Amino acid sequence: MGNTQAELLGNDIVNFIRNNAKGMVADGWRDADTASLYELQLSASYKDPVVKGNSEFFVAPDKDTSDKYREACKEHGVSARNLEVVEYKVVLFSYGAGRWDLTVWVRDHSDVDHWTMKEEDDGNSTLQVFTSKLSRHIGRPLASWELMAARPMTGVTAEYIQHIHVELKTLLDAHLGRINAVSDYDMLVKDRSEGLYV
Repeated sequence: MGNTQAELLGNDIVNFIRNNAKGMVADGWRDADTASLYELQLSASYKDPVVKGNSEFFVAPDKDTSDKYREACKEHGVSARNLEVVEYKVVLFSYGAGRWDLTVWVRDHSDVDHWTMKEEDDGNSTLQVFTSKLSRHIGRPLASWELMAARPMTGVTAEYIQHIHVELKTLLDAHLGRINAVSDYDMLVKDRSEGLYV
């Protein structure tokens, strides 16, 4: 059983995969064509309103960091954090006629192996950072999404897709409920420390 929001959310996501990735061919998405197709689906989940409506985003801001992370931050001149952000995204992509792809992605900002590096002409590599002013991570190392699981589905009914949506909303509600409970407790401790309760 996890203790942090990141650990608890990670457990929830893994359980969701176990429940919904039955029939998945192990490593079947790793060939170049399939991998690039799933990356296009992930990209569409930000821009295409249909796909955007069939995706769910989860975030936890308390992932423990490692010595390797702190050393990498120092090497690249970015401030290290004691806790980092881990994000998950579940994407449902429809082809019509009952054909869907279900993919689950993770972006762990503490995992330096998934920071994006650009190879320069001189042979050196440069760390890339988030540049969008709309991103909460602007100026931070650009972490890439990693595919955790994928499942192509055929003969899918509208009822089954609705079932998956309910599962995702339930998972999100539970996660937000835990965050709110911790937030309320932290506020209570702060109020007590300031003498607002006697």
